[in-house]
Amino acid sequence: MDCRRELARAYGLLDLRLRALVHHSVAAAFGRPFDYFPVEGPRRAREVLEGALGRRLAALVMRELEALGARGCLPV
Repeated sequence: MDCRRELARAYGLLDLRLRALVHHSVAAAFGRPFDYFPVEGPRRAREVLEGALGRRLAALVMRELEALGARGCLPV
């Protein structure tokens, strides 16, 4: 399984409102949209989500990504 591809696909399947929140929060915090970070790897994606959204909201987004098909791709 290619986790980078699975993360990108699952991110595209997120609800539009949640994806917009993630996109703008990550872009404001890191200067790049979230789409860029799964390419760097799953661990980086988790760090970016936690840095932009906080630990609890990042955990919610990660659970949604896993439910949409990125199961086993995000480190605990």
